[in-house]
Parts: sequence; structure tokens; C-alpha cells
Amino acid sequence: MDKQSATCHICGRQAFFYSSYLGKHLCGKHFEKMLVRRVRSVVTTEIGQRKAFRKVMDGSAAFRFIDFVFRSGESDTTLFNNVLEDFAIAVLGYFVFDEKPKIAVKSASGVSPLFTTSEKEIENFLKLKKLCGGSVKRRKRDAYVLNMLYELEGRRPGGMLSLVKIGRRLGII
Repeated sequence: MDKQSATCHICGRQAFFYSSYLGKHLCGKHFEKMLVRRVRSVVTTEIGQRKAFRKVMDGSAAFRFIDFVFRSGESDTTLFNNVLEDFAIAVLGYFVFDEKPKIAVKSASGVSPLFTTSEKEIENFLKLKKLCGGSVKRRKRDAYVLNMLYELEGRRPGGMLSLVKIGRRLGII
């Protein structure tokens, strides 16, 4: 479908984002609503309803997104900035390189609410809101693994998310 003529699957307005694993075009309003709801749902599921959190201020795009969605304040819970790609690399590294992951969805000190959110989604959200965020720097091997994961994602939309969910069920992350 031509990007110019694509319309939102929900309301029929001009599409802003195409979610390959949902197979749907979304306008800016519905894209934002879907993304914010998904991330808040992760936090509620993992630690319950809270109003404020500590955040890891690293200037990344993920931090800018978390900062937009959640309030800062006095809290014993930290929201980490790891995204779907970070967790997919960790799970694949566990299986391929026998490397113990250094990140987890939930730990004693906090939670990573973006484990189901891709860098592409965050970048598009920041464009929508006219915010800027930093770029991600990865080790050479991680960049190589990520390229493999992007190829998988191209052939099977949702492949990275499936890999992360498997890693989660097996207690890897």
C-alpha cells in the first residue's frame, strides 16, 4: 500500500505509522494511544499502580519516551531504558554465545517497561511529539546480532517480540 494513501485502521485519517506485527496503519493519535497504553500496562502488570518513578537519565530516545509517559518523583522503583532490541539481543546472545544477560524485565530495583517497544516505535513517537532523543551505541557483536534480528523481523513480523517472550517464559531475562 502506498504510504501517501494509507489510512488509519481505526478512524480512517491519514496514517502516521505502520505496525508490521499488528498489520495495521495508525494515525498519530491512535499510534500514541496504543504505545502509551502498552507501556503503562507493562508497568501496572509488573509492579502495580504507582504515580511516580525514578528514571535513568541517559539522554536516549527511550529515556525521552519514558520521561514523557511517566512522572518523576520519590520512589523506590526505577524505570530502565532498555527496549525490545536490547532484550532480543540478550536472549539470542544467551542461546548463541552462552552469555548470561545483564538486563532483566524486572529486578529488585525496578522494571524495564519498554521490553515490548521497538526503537522504531520510540523514534516515531518522538517525531510525532517533536521531541529529540539520543542515538543508541552498541558493541560490534551486538550490532551484528541486531542485523540478524532485523532480517528475522522482515521475514516474520513480530519475531523479535516472540523471541523476547520466550526468553521471559524461560527466565532468561
